[in-house]
Amino acid sequence: LGAALYWGAGLDAAPPLVQTGVLLAAAGFIVAGFIAYAGIRGVRDQRRVIGPLYAADLIGGCLGSLAGSLLLIPFIGIEGTAAAMVLLAALCLLLL
Repeated sequence: LGAALYWGAGLDAAPPLVQTGVLLAAAGFIVAGFIAYAGIRGVRDQRRVIGPLYAADLIGGCLGSLAGSLLLIPFIGIEGTAAAMVLLAALCLLLL
């Protein structure tokens, strides 16, 4: 999704707000799917797992929105932020 935002930021194919909204919705669906999967995969007592997963999701969303809106986008722009997130996602894939 970050690569799509990076490559689509220079194009005038769709209004930037529509493009960003679609990419944010796609990211939300993907994250929700991962959280749902993590809550049921190999877990005997889901009540003990769901709370910490939900808290981690909220904390990550809060920190990500603060870092993006207050630091990354103002200093390196939307294209630089998208490029940095593509690099970060590629590095995270190495951990798998």
